[in-house]
Amino acid sequence: EVAIAGDEVLVLRGGTVYRMAAAALFAYASLVDGTDTTTINTIDVWVPIAGTLLQGSTSSSFSYAANQFTYNGITQAVPTRLSAKMSLLRVGGGSDIYEVGVFVNGILVGTGMSCTAQPSIEGFTYTENPHIMQTGDIIDMRVRNTSGTADCIITSAQLAIG
Repeated sequence: EVAIAGDEVLVLRGGTVYRMAAAALFAYASLVDGTDTTTINTIDVWVPIAGTLLQGSTSSSFSYAANQFTYNGITQAVPTRLSAKMSLLRVGGGSDIYEVGVFVNGILVGTGMSCTAQPSIEGFTYTENPHIMQTGDIIDMRVRNTSGTADCIITSAQLAIG
């Protein structure tokens, strides 16, 4: 049957009953034609991206502010996919290697791909990892330079849940 807003499913696992939303969880935010410089002061250190992700289609279990989603639903019994994608340019001459990461409550979830970027050649990087959503989880995306300290410009990005 089609789930109605507010419906829940009960799952019995190992003698424990877990509650979960009957409807799919989803959230989406994106940035297009970004021009803001993301400052990177230290090699291999994650930093929030500069620029503003615009909230797209989002289920009622999430709120959104300051480039991050907050999960307001019940703790899930099964994992949800968290993904982050970005295209970026290196600031200054040369090339560097950048990586994207998805964070939950300030902690990196899984691993991501890395890419090489130059001032005139965009790099593209992506990550997708499972996570069991818990009430109050804060989800955001970050970038790091794994080969130097050159800043970058995130030209496009997507943060998606579900």
